[in-house]
Amino acid sequence: MRLRLLCAGIFVLLANETLNAQGTIKLTVYNNDLALVSETREVAIAAGNSRVEFPGVAARIIPASVLINVLDDSRSLQVSEQNFEFDLIGSAKLFDKYLEQKITLETEHNGRISGKLLSRSGTDIILQMSAGQLMVMNTREILSTRFDKLPEGLRTRPTLLWEVENDGKTARKLEVSYLTNGISWQAEYVGELGTEEKKLNFTGWISVDNRSGKTYKNAKLKLVAGDINRQHVVRRQSRYPQALLEKSAAVDEKSFFEYHLYTVKRATSVKDQQEKQIIFIAPIIVQVKKEYVYTGSENPRNVSVYLKFRNDRSAGLGMALPAGIARIYKADSDDGKIFLGEDRLSHTPKNEDIRLKIGNAFDIIGERKELYTNKLSKRSSERAFEISLRNHKQEAVVVLVIEQFYGDWRITESSLPVKSKTAEKATWLVKIPAEGESKLNFVIHSRW
Repeated sequence: MRLRLLCAGIFVLLANETLNAQGTIKLTVYNNDLALVSETREVAIAAGNSRVEFPGVAARIIPASVLINVLDDSRSLQVSEQNFEFDLIGSAKLFDKYLEQKITLETEHNGRISGKLLSRSGTDIILQMSAGQLMVMNTREILSTRFDKLPEGLRTRPTLLWEVENDGKTARKLEVSYLTNGISWQAEYVGELGTEEKKLNFTGWISVDNRSGKTYKNAKLKLVAGDINRQHVVRRQSRYPQALLEKSAAVDEKSFFEYHLYTVKRATSVKDQQEKQIIFIAPIIVQVKKEYVYTGSENPRNVSVYLKFRNDRSAGLGMALPAGIARIYKADSDDGKIFLGEDRLSHTPKNEDIRLKIGNAFDIIGERKELYTNKLSKRSSERAFEISLRNHKQEAVVVLVIEQFYGDWRITESSLPVKSKTAEKATWLVKIPAEGESKLNFVIHSRW
């Protein structure tokens, strides 16, 4: 449909639009689809009682979270009522608002036609002409449509409306803060494993996803890592994000309350319907160790492969790492890159270990058998297990075996020394020769 909409007054700016333009803006984004927007504007407010418009807020604003600070003289300005207007202009909305009203059409074959709009359904428009006759017209014939004015209540942007009493000057400086859904962030990590598999070239990105219905121009951007308590969270996802890499931004990190705060040093724009990446860990070399782990009670055949490193200065890190996906690559013999796997890194303070599960070892196979169970009493039993690990590699490997237990338990027999014990699990280190097999046998006494 070749349809051009003309509305008298639609391009006329509000009298206070120049004063109401965006000033400084601060954007603080949380992990859980939430952001705090703080915006400072010069707003024109008439003396006495009046209605003030604050256009251009986020479409997914939480209206009850709005906080208004008057930066010049708060005692002389009082807000008594607030409305959030989000009925936005569009061709369908204009036609809906103009039912039973006069519109003017420029048509391809009949020129200019005016009449009362009775219906617009599918590809047909029904007009009542001045003489009373009805005209049904296919929308393909319409070149443009003229409306006399912008219908009441229809907005070009999401807008806050306030009923205020102003006893001060008419140009006021306001800081308006509010929470909005539709923005979230997470860390994204990329690592390239060295040839000897002992070093990792590690990079960290901040990924901000904006679906809030607003663009934040030249914003001071902060990101909060941690789990804040919320009563209700609404999520919405878009299928077509726009990606943008910002490689030059530097980020400061510090503790804040019980969270960690990451501040982008320079102002940056976060567009609506955009996913933006900002680097916060420049490529560094991290000392890593490859680890084989067998948890037979969860998966009796597979031996998992982990990369383990410590988040401290000696390993090349030593800063609080926010949660995010870590993707690991390795160069092939022809210098091509091979994707090895990915895992989710949890919020990790400095001086803590990081273990990333990369996948399952192809050439190491596990087998777990329960040899017998003896019931000792109504509330106790004795069970014996055998774990077999077969190594098809041409070099020896060491596998960390993890067994989880419940209730009150103790190991009464073991063919290998126990490496560690907690209230819920025990671990062993099992060395397997090249192209060979090793077994671990143990007996556990349990009470419940």
